[in-house]
Amino acid sequence: MISADLKRRVDFYSKSGMKDFFSVFLSAGFIAVLVYRFGQACRAWPVFFAWPFMILYLVLFYLVQTLMGISIQAYARIGPGFVICERGCVFVVAESIGENFTVSQGVTVGNIRGSKGLPEIGDNVYIEPGAKVLGHIKIGSNVVIRSNSLLLKDAPDNSLVCGNPARITPLNG
Repeated sequence: MISADLKRRVDFYSKSGMKDFFSVFLSAGFIAVLVYRFGQACRAWPVFFAWPFMILYLVLFYLVQTLMGISIQAYARIGPGFVICERGCVFVVAESIGENFTVSQGVTVGNIRGSKGLPEIGDNVYIEPGAKVLGHIKIGSNVVIRSNSLLLKDAPDNSLVCGNPARITPLNG
């Protein structure tokens, strides 16, 4: 998973012209993804073996959350190719997320008070800065959620979501 995240991050930043070591490997987004993947690995181990590593994970999680403003819960199932573009105000709490998931700064993926579940997100989803995806909703594959959108309902495959409240436009091709 980490190698797929790293490969996608290098591809993402090389297309934008940023190829320096810091923007690819030492950025807050990549460190947060590494901590998330470490937490996922700790959850898969037997309890008697994993408890010292879970304590280390919790310390790292709270450091990343406090210093970088990025919170990714370890119980979320996120596929390979996860990229956080920039630091600050990124909160990801989801049931499951597919491959090639990209988020920008100021994004919230999570629950609404009183909702019974968390969002389920498909493959190849890009969430632009400031967008909010809230509640027990399903987002299909190949979806772009535009800046400052508020999505509270399901979005089908191959669609563009924009506005507050969100308007869903199907994309052809």
